[in-house]
Amino acid sequence: MRPLFTLRNIGGADDVLTGVTGPTGHRARLSRTVDIGHNARSMAMVRAATIPAGGALTMTPTTPDVMVSPPPRLAPGDRLTFTLHFRGSPSRTVGARAVRPGG
Repeated sequence: MRPLFTLRNIGGADDVLTGVTGPTGHRARLSRTVDIGHNARSMAMVRAATIPAGGALTMTPTTPDVMVSPPPRLAPGDRLTFTLHFRGSPSRTVGARAVRPGG
């Protein structure tokens, strides 16, 4: 499964991703896909996600990820800017490039 984001923690202590700010006019939140039974899934909001010391947090459609609402109209190659907020580190602004679903 192709990662959506990979956050690396090169520090000596765990850190926690506590939130994300998305493009102007859109709300970005940490979320996770959860099974709700009968082969159905739903999105559930996540308050935070730990990034282990010396490790990484890889976000995929089946692990914690970033949900943007309302969904922006994007074409492959379009870029979005996000600001990631952490408990123990300064916020970090990053860019993301849109790809085709499954691409």
